[in-house]
Amino acid sequence: MPRHGTHLQKDARDFFENYEEDFKKIEETRFEVIFDDENNRVIKDIGFVKKLEEMKKTLEEIMGECEEWEDEEEKYMIFDMDEYNVGDYILEQNRNWIYEYEIIDYYMLIKNKLQEYNVLVLEIE
Repeated sequence: MPRHGTHLQKDARDFFENYEEDFKKIEETRFEVIFDDENNRVIKDIGFVKKLEEMKKTLEEIMGECEEWEDEEEKYMIFDMDEYNVGDYILEQNRNWIYEYEIIDYYMLIKNKLQEYNVLVLEIE
């Protein structure tokens, strides 16, 4: 059991704690077809695909838990992380919510990466 909040809130914090770095790493990942020891065509980094699939599923759960939040000027959809925070602690620019658009951006990146992988799967079959 997480120290604060739910497992989903902790997962959200973990995903978005280093959001820019992780997003860039996923964005730059390129799947490629290689030959294994038995000279069969396989896709390199299959373990990373499993991680992306798990992340996609968790992001879907997070999106399902978004709620409307309203300030004086606008309404937003956010995921509330209660006691968990993301942001720059040194500059005291941390927050305990994630905007829905940030979640959707991350989700779409992962979805597109998995589509790239699936194209290669069809290619080697």
